[in-house]
Amino acid sequence: MAETPHTEATTGAQLYTTARSLRDRVVINVRGEIDLSNVASFTGKLAEHATAPWLVCNMTEVAFCSVAGARVLEHAAIRAAATAQRFEVIAGHHVARLLAATRLADVITCAGDRDAIATVRR
Repeated sequence: MAETPHTEATTGAQLYTTARSLRDRVVINVRGEIDLSNVASFTGKLAEHATAPWLVCNMTEVAFCSVAGARVLEHAAIRAAATAQRFEVIAGHHVARLLAATRLADVITCAGDRDAIATVRR
């Protein structure tokens, strides 16, 4: 399975995604940076799997995620709740801090860097 690169020439932000189907879920692995230049590609990747009963977005290798990227996760969580889909984010340190700071960790089912979330919530 090859990574799908999403690069915007004007900013140089690089985003790589892979998706794989497991028995009971689809896992999207995300690597690189998510900003306004490539957030549409990220949105599209999540939308491709909107009908999966369980969608896991592994963001442990994301070095930067803008608020626009966090909003994509929020919309995916809202869509999942409306359609009885299970949606989960495995957050690395950077994404965990962003979700905690924006209070989206209260809305999105998160696994991963609990220390980062707890630090921001204090």
